[in-house]
Amino acid sequence: MSDATNTTPEAHDEATVTIVLTDRQRSLVLTALFEKERETNRYVESSRVSGEPGPMDTCCSAHYMRWQRNHEIFESMKDRQRAEEALIKLFEIEGE
Repeated sequence: MSDATNTTPEAHDEATVTIVLTDRQRSLVLTALFEKERETNRYVESSRVSGEPGPMDTCCSAHYMRWQRNHEIFESMKDRQRAEEALIKLFEIEGE
């Protein structure tokens, strides 16, 4: 059996949960996490935004606001991607 505990650095602001899984359950969770990670990676790649607005992004307030919104979405997806990667690592480590 695997005993996984939420010990990621960003978890200090979140509740800690301890769960006990059989090897089969752990495998199912990892499979679901890998699928979610693949989906998130597709979103990140399709929503990639440069760190600074370009000339077309600053020509007017509407384009700048669109760039800001897209940049916020991209950063949010990057945060989600990092959280998923950390969770997968946690389950992989606990399964060893």
